[in-house]
Amino acid sequence: MRDTIRIMLDNGESISFAAIARAARVSTWLVYAEGVREHVQAAIQRQEQAPVTATVQGRRAAPASLHADLAMAREEFKELRTERDGLPP
Repeated sequence: MRDTIRIMLDNGESISFAAIARAARVSTWLVYAEGVREHVQAAIQRQEQAPVTATVQGRRAAPASLHADLAMAREEFKELRTERDGLPP
């Protein structure tokens, strides 16, 4: 079970009790069992605390790059709204 969790984390897959049960091909009650549940919860917390990244063609974008892209998109939206509002009805 721990190997399944590690592989899912390494692959960037979303961690949940149900997802781990599917990947390990076991019943969901097993991943909630004492001794396993703690590892699943730790993996979920680790994933929640990880910095936001995006995978593009096998490469990861830095958080600063993603924030810059978002700021540029917001600015473009503002410009487009201004242009739209200036058009005749």
